[in-house]
Amino acid sequence: MGGMNNADSRGGVNGTDPTGCMNDMNGINRIYLLDPHVANLIAAGEVVERPASALKELLENAIDAGATTITAESAGGGARLLRVADNGCGMSHEDAERAFRRHATSKIRHAEDLHGVTTLGFRGEALAAVAAVSRIQLFTRVRGVAMGATLSLEAGRVTGRSEAGCPEGTTIVVRDLFFNTPARQKFLKRDQTETAHIQLACQRAALSHPEISFLYIRDGRQAFLTPGDGLPRSCLYSLFGREFTDGMCEVEHTQGYIRVWGFISRQEAALGSRNAQHVVVGGRPVRSRVVTAALEEAYKNRLTTGRYPACVLYIETPPVDCDVNIHPAKSEIRFSRERDIFDVVFCAARNALDQNARPLWEVDPSTLCVAQAQPPPGTKGTYPAGNWAADGGGDATPYTADPSNAASPYAGTPPYDDAPPYTGTSPNVAAPPPWRLVGEALGGYLIVETDEGLAIIDKHAAHERILFDRLKASPEKPMTQLLLSPLTVPLPSAEMSALLEHTDMLSATGFTAEEFGGGTLVVREVPSDVDLCDIPALLGEIAACLLEGRRDPTPRLFEDVLRRVACKAAVKLGRHARGSEAEAEALARQVMEDKDLRHCPHGRPVCVVLSRGMIEKQFRR
Repeated sequence: MGGMNNADSRGGVNGTDPTGCMNDMNGINRIYLLDPHVANLIAAGEVVERPASALKELLENAIDAGATTITAESAGGGARLLRVADNGCGMSHEDAERAFRRHATSKIRHAEDLHGVTTLGFRGEALAAVAAVSRIQLFTRVRGVAMGATLSLEAGRVTGRSEAGCPEGTTIVVRDLFFNTPARQKFLKRDQTETAHIQLACQRAALSHPEISFLYIRDGRQAFLTPGDGLPRSCLYSLFGREFTDGMCEVEHTQGYIRVWGFISRQEAALGSRNAQHVVVGGRPVRSRVVTAALEEAYKNRLTTGRYPACVLYIETPPVDCDVNIHPAKSEIRFSRERDIFDVVFCAARNALDQNARPLWEVDPSTLCVAQAQPPPGTKGTYPAGNWAADGGGDATPYTADPSNAASPYAGTPPYDDAPPYTGTSPNVAAPPPWRLVGEALGGYLIVETDEGLAIIDKHAAHERILFDRLKASPEKPMTQLLLSPLTVPLPSAEMSALLEHTDMLSATGFTAEEFGGGTLVVREVPSDVDLCDIPALLGEIAACLLEGRRDPTPRLFEDVLRRVACKAAVKLGRHARGSEAEAEALARQVMEDKDLRHCPHGRPVCVVLSRGMIEKQFRR
């Protein structure tokens, strides 16, 4: 036994027993204190998940310091450079150095203080955590004091200190984030993705405090500047632009000690993801499942599947009823009376939606055509061929009923997936088919009579499946239209980043787009089958798809994107969606004679059969 150095009698190696527990050489003691540097690295891993997490902590310190103007800057996705400058109260020489120690805070002193926290920071871990994994330079000067102080740190250790002439307030420069934790660096995303998260953190801070003027500089260029006039709507306008702001309606509701106010999106301005939902409680941007559930319950039966409301909601409730200490990054909150919060948010949103409800209006397709071409007289209700070409040389005639016509939306018989077992006669045979198109009902359903009964065809589902299979089978990208006047689409920063990361996939589906600035994407080329008025919603859905499916194989992601393109390009249902009899005949023929055409790409049935027996049973025959 005495000769064992690297293993004990139970097979442990290098001071570790088979269970993974650490032990000393005699196998008795297993618990020891972590080195302070290792402890700081562990704390940094909990608080600083990515560059945006570090910036969020620095912004919160600036807000707590009473700043009225805050400048944030990032470069290289934030890993290379983060800078936050404020005109707050500043720090003394001694406080500047003390602030980087763990659990050093000016916000709380006793356990009871945790039950009424009104500041954003309070645990004294943020600066220590950031400093542990970066190189930092600090400049600070107390208001009214002649000289300030500068402090340099590397991996949490002070490497230099001196007096300095600097503006009142505090400036912190963070460089080489995660330089001493290569494993953490490996998990960082592309610079564009990390920058999108940084911009989102700045936007949330600005929305939470519209009384503060925020300037964000991204890779040397100004991304946004808020006025700091205390008006949330002007802040919203500065961050997201006119179109987004005009799509919001005001909400306000008070019940007991709880007040909810702010903005929610009108039904027609809903987005393809939840990335534009911002909730502020006590000046703190947070996530709350209760608030999200209440908001979406208010929109129930008002939005189509895959659409989500945007919001900027401010919730005022006594601090003692909120627990902000349930997450290391303080990004989540728990309410002591969740049911009351749910009710107030629900009532506020539902009342605002009812007051701002307005009928949907239809855009004249001719005003959206790039070439300003007008459809021929007498073609109302038909489907324009590709919205006409951008150069005006495209075919502006409506689709014909001839299934051999390549321009028809129902032309061709690509492989489809699922339909009732009809045995039809080949189109090349002169004998009449064993079915008859009776007509069209409810603005989008074809009624077909067969020997077995009645088949009801969903025009949108059938056309969607046809387009999807055609897009999937084609080795070339779909036909596109080049826009003479590029389309600008405002998007949340996360969605913008997702689209810019997958420009090759967008190109393969017919889009050519690039960043325009100010949270706006400029679109120069679009799939010819998709109406221009559907492009913003479609891009939002594609972005949400990309965000949700980052770990999926590329082919699966591409198919999901194609499904969304096909859905937007397919004929729409509604009272004004009736097409010509020839078009209906062509679509009915494809569904009835293709035994594989059964479901749309989303799994909805293309055709439902009511047998003769089912119909006769209803009439008690």
